[in-house]
Amino acid sequence: MIANKYYEYDIENAFAMNRFFSRIIGIWPFARTNSIHLELIETVTLAFVCIAFIMCETIPIVLYMFVILTDVRLRLKVMSCLVYSIIGLIKYSYVLLHKNQVRNCLILIDEDWRDVVNPSVRISMIDKVRIGKRLTVTCALFVYLFCLVFRMIMPLAIGKVVTPQNITIRTLPCPADPIIFDVQRSPTYEIMLFIEFIGGFIKYTITVATFGFVTICAMHFCVQSEILVTLMNDFVNESRPEYLNKKLATVVEHQIKIR
Repeated sequence: MIANKYYEYDIENAFAMNRFFSRIIGIWPFARTNSIHLELIETVTLAFVCIAFIMCETIPIVLYMFVILTDVRLRLKVMSCLVYSIIGLIKYSYVLLHKNQVRNCLILIDEDWRDVVNPSVRISMIDKVRIGKRLTVTCALFVYLFCLVFRMIMPLAIGKVVTPQNITIRTLPCPADPIIFDVQRSPTYEIMLFIEFIGGFIKYTITVATFGFVTICAMHFCVQSEILVTLMNDFVNESRPEYLNKKLATVVEHQIKIR
């Protein structure tokens, strides 16, 4: 029996944004269909594609750093791209390996939405969801605009550059090793630019999705803490002895639940 008559609307409102970003990269912990095999195939396929694009960007950076560059200072300048790629892989792998733990957290949030009956508590929960969605949207706008500008607009706007050695080059968002493929020739340059753009999009989506998980859990914890404070105040202000034990038990149960 669902106590909250607005449960379906509320849970859709709470999870919709996180579900959208997470399904792009295959880390949403709830199945889209009832078939476990189809869900497994979808997750494995998306994980393979995401990791493949990131590795296709990361490997040329490593080769460029340790084969082409000999100056330590120049290596440090391009290390940021490598570090961000490695961090993205670590975050993505961690969430994939701990999908069950993420699912358990979201199930607890789902249960709280099922059981809420107090209108003021429901409004507080909706307000926290609204704050969490605003934070997630802000994060998404920032990283995706950066992705578009840094990985597509800037390389195309700069165009061809003539070096002091009178060599004409076309810039890429992240450096690539010219030993395996000549990235300055078409269509290799365009393919590499596309790979780096998609790789960046995937890494930024990983950032937004993980940030969304953290935000929804943090906002839900905040509202549950506010509910606990309200229950404690009701217990302290209760003047009828026959209701003290019941209210104390309610406070203890809620405190144990949010620990």
